Amino acid sequence: MAEFVEAAVKVSIAVKIAEKVSLEVRISSCAPWISENTGVKIDPPNFQKQLRSGTVLCMLANAIQKDIIPKFEKPKIGEITDFIFPPMAEVDNIKLFIEACKKLGVPNDDLFEPKDLHANSNLERFVHTLEVLSTICASQHKHVKGSAGVMAAIVKAAENVKEKILS
Repeated sequence: MAEFVEAAVKVSIAVKIAEKVSLEVRISSCAPWISENTGVKIDPPNFQKQLRSGTVLCMLANAIQKDIIPKFEKPKIGEITDFIFPPMAEVDNIKLFIEACKKLGVPNDDLFEPKDLHANSNLERFVHTLEVLSTICASQHKHVKGSAGVMAAIVKAAENVKEKILS
């Protein structure tokens, strides 16, 4: 019984730590992971602006699993992260990424809505999806480089504690 209480306390502490990690820190751990796997430099202060077209996200999904998104809107010229599409094309790209996340194993409860990124209405939810995707990649897609850092480590620690509780 004491072991169960100790494990529950550890889970509670891990959750509290995760909640306190600032969004900026979480973005700073996601941006390099995206850059490393797409070849597109993502600057944390411009994170939402650079990803809102969905193009880089589709590239990320295809880096994780080849051609999981066979066709998506991309710029003909210029920088991928600076090109602005019509809003509906951007939202369509984001929806394609969300569908790819489902196929890659991200649970529905961990998915963001297109408006969370596109309208910047819940960037924390979007970042959470990336963190979950990164964690899945670490265990199931070994060719994917790196991880989304801070949260991936916290999630792994929480999973280890959970295993101890259940065993």
